[in-house]
Amino acid sequence: MVATRVAYSVFGKVQKLNKAGCEGLKVTAIPQDSHIQSEIAETDANGNYRIRGLIPGKVYEIVPSTEQGSQFAVIRPGKTTIVAKPQDTLNVDFIGFERKNGTTLYGNVQFDGTYKEE
Repeated sequence: MVATRVAYSVFGKVQKLNKAGCEGLKVTAIPQDSHIQSEIAETDANGNYRIRGLIPGKVYEIVPSTEQGSQFAVIRPGKTTIVAKPQDTLNVDFIGFERKNGTTLYGNVQFDGTYKEE
């Protein structure tokens, strides 16, 4: 008897800018074909994930979660599109930008040269 492999995996990681892993994030493979089930994985302590069950020839969007309560405000890229091949897909990586307390304001200050002391 010979077994034939019919589904494959995508491997990657989600890291912070300092290369530390982002633990506990959900990463989902959403198929373009609505007749195929989405597959979900969770990152480990090093930020690594493995999503199993991808069908060769099918298009999937690999999407990391920034759900409510997540420590990350933004993950880039927001999603990556792959075509599953009859082999595992490697290095589908993301960068997580942590949610910060407070607000940062960006802008320009213009000074007309006068100063009034009160």
